[in-house]
Amino acid sequence: MSRADGPSLLEQAVRQGLLPEGAAAPAPPGHPWPVVLLSFAGALMAALPLAGFVFLLFGEALMRGGTALGVGALLLAGAALLLHRARALFVEHLALVLLLLGLGLAAWGLAQWLPQRPGLLFACTLAIAVALALPPAWVRTLLGACAALLAHQGLDPGSTAGSGGRIAEAALLLAWAAGVGLQQAVLLGPDARHPGLQRRRLRAAARLDAVLAGWLLATLAAIALGSGHAMLVGASLPAPGLRPAGPGSADAIVALVLLTGTLAALLPRWPLLRAPAAVLLVAVVAALGLFMPGLALAAAAGLLAARTHRPGQAACAALAGAWVIGSFYYSLDWPLAVKALLLAAAGALLGAVLWLLRERGPARPRAPAPRVAGRRTAAVVLGVLATLLVVNVGILQKETLIAEGRPVWIELAPADPRSLMQGDYMALAYRLEPALAQALQQLPPTARPRAVARVDARGVARLERLAQPGEAPAAGELLVALKPGRGGWVVAADAWFFAEGEAARFEPARYGEFRLGADGEALLVGLADAGLRRLGSPAR
Repeated sequence: MSRADGPSLLEQAVRQGLLPEGAAAPAPPGHPWPVVLLSFAGALMAALPLAGFVFLLFGEALMRGGTALGVGALLLAGAALLLHRARALFVEHLALVLLLLGLGLAAWGLAQWLPQRPGLLFACTLAIAVALALPPAWVRTLLGACAALLAHQGLDPGSTAGSGGRIAEAALLLAWAAGVGLQQAVLLGPDARHPGLQRRRLRAAARLDAVLAGWLLATLAAIALGSGHAMLVGASLPAPGLRPAGPGSADAIVALVLLTGTLAALLPRWPLLRAPAAVLLVAVVAALGLFMPGLALAAAAGLLAARTHRPGQAACAALAGAWVIGSFYYSLDWPLAVKALLLAAAGALLGAVLWLLRERGPARPRAPAPRVAGRRTAAVVLGVLATLLVVNVGILQKETLIAEGRPVWIELAPADPRSLMQGDYMALAYRLEPALAQALQQLPPTARPRAVARVDARGVARLERLAQPGEAPAAGELLVALKPGRGGWVVAADAWFFAEGEAARFEPARYGEFRLGADGEALLVGLADAGLRRLGSPAR
């Protein structure tokens, strides 16, 4: 039954007491992700001929602002009409492709008429207006993210990590907070209890909420990626590592002012923030924010999202903060030891105070019975002894090999010199004869092959061929055990670690110095130059 014919069945059930106040219709079941993916791929392929026709029809005229703006407006109107009347997933996806194409043409046209910054900000406003007018929530969220990215470029077109980009991100967060406040005002304004007005306000607040969700997610992504490399994906990103911001930098001041303002606004209304643990956590985050402004921004966003009952967005803010902390590892202007000491001190402070709060908390449960406690203690002691035994046996074997093993040198092949995920180190690869390299490619990673090496008068071993099972080395030959590493096969180790700042010391390395046992097991003990002179000892 439509609203023009009278109240819906759900409203009638609520009025008659069959359902509780505030009952809502169940959400329609979602589509499986393979169906969604195939539908979007089909819509994209269907839209490509239309886009090609548009570009062929208008040609170079699309490069002028007026034509691009007019065609973009027509595409936006057509996409909006499709979305309003869509009853199938394919139609929604087709409308989305046309919508993005129209928005791009409109933004291009505005950029031709207006200067860069006003044009981008006007395009941001246009994206928000289109989003609020469209029915699907996921489209509004996507357009909200696009609007945030346009606003970010409009506020700081040349932003790079550590060079003012934090100010633009703080402005985006302030705009998001203002949007949240507007949403609350829409919901709690005068005459909010009138049924018809309340329904309209709920619809308006829901539309605005979807746009705000996309805006915040895009802002958090900008905060995280603007910090540079982080975690295990550092090497796959083109952005450079973030230079640490000093306590007096503009980025740090703006981020801390935003975090302080957020706390001042939330403290009177959120008793949880006045708890000792929360005060300590915020203080540590603020201190780290002096050097990592992105962390302070993510904390401000997370606090406001949590207070306004947006748990998913608060979790995304926490992930962005974790990314920023991970990017601090790649701040190349600071020594690793200093960065590690700063983060370890922050973690130790949090751990110590939380432990004290735990001790002062409610009474702990009674200790287990003496027999159970004794068994647990015995198990812990036995585990520690077994661990020490295994570790010390391994150390003894390595020390014996160093003392009694035969010294040999194996030529190195060029390799990547360092990786910040493990500190400073030289990645090692070894020179193999073509026949041996080809034979090793046929072996599974679980194999434990041995290579036959011929040793010259200097003690340099050349790895020539794969040893057959049970084969004994001839005169002038040795057996060398190989193991998988870094996409190939290596001798003993695929990396040589050294202290930070000593990379130049090991650049002349041309050979690896090994101690070789009778069974072919090898141990890397040093690197040597072309004259077999040892370059130094490992840092760890």
